[in-house]
Amino acid sequence: MSHWNLSSYHSRGRPLVIGHRGTPIVVLENTRESFLRAMSGGADVVETDVHVTADGKAVCLHDDDLLRVAGVDVKIEKLTLAEAQTHFPALLLFSDFLDLTQNFPVIVDVKNATTADLDVFVPQVKAHGAIGRSLFSAYTPAIARLIKQRCADATIGTFFPEGGDCLEEAKQVGATWIRVLPKDYRPETIQGIHDQGFGTIAVAAPLSSFKTASDTKAFEHIAQLGIGSVITDTPELAAADFRKIAAAMDR
Repeated sequence: MSHWNLSSYHSRGRPLVIGHRGTPIVVLENTRESFLRAMSGGADVVETDVHVTADGKAVCLHDDDLLRVAGVDVKIEKLTLAEAQTHFPALLLFSDFLDLTQNFPVIVDVKNATTADLDVFVPQVKAHGAIGRSLFSAYTPAIARLIKQRCADATIGTFFPEGGDCLEEAKQVGATWIRVLPKDYRPETIQGIHDQGFGTIAVAAPLSSFKTASDTKAFEHIAQLGIGSVITDTPELAAADFRKIAAAMDR
């Protein structure tokens, strides 16, 4: 059974909290400690990004290089796993991430993955029995189709530049979740997306372009809009704020 079943998410009565690369405000992103902190701190889902090393190992890393996280200006695809971990000891194998999260729902952001990359990522998710708890974030219809070709049961979330305007393309590639952008943050737009049978994921704070929601005002706005889930750098705060919002609505 999929953790990404839309009927179960609608029944929660509050947005899902998605830890963006774990808990990056507190612990360095995409590391074991960051994911553990998010899962213990109230996140419903954790999100990671994946790239492939020169020796074919999938790793949890947002950028395609180590400059920002380790101060080394070199592409991950040019390094073996051992070389990369020499520069960045906290670099986490994607397979270890899947072991670490066990039955916890996850988002796997494949970025602009190649066919060869997907031949590494998707089989690992299948081998770990994690298809039912994983949502693959696809940046293009072509990538979404390639994922579906490798696993017909894969849950797809689209992240096209058009935001909520990509519904027809999303249907064609079998996606069930839409990563909405601030230009979509109107009640009628969000309701229209839901009416078309999609779940919604807030990518950014209401007044931002791509900066994730990270404060109470942003969480309140997202909840009022009826958006189904939010990617955040502060999952502990989001979980606490949504509990307060839900309690206030019950009174």
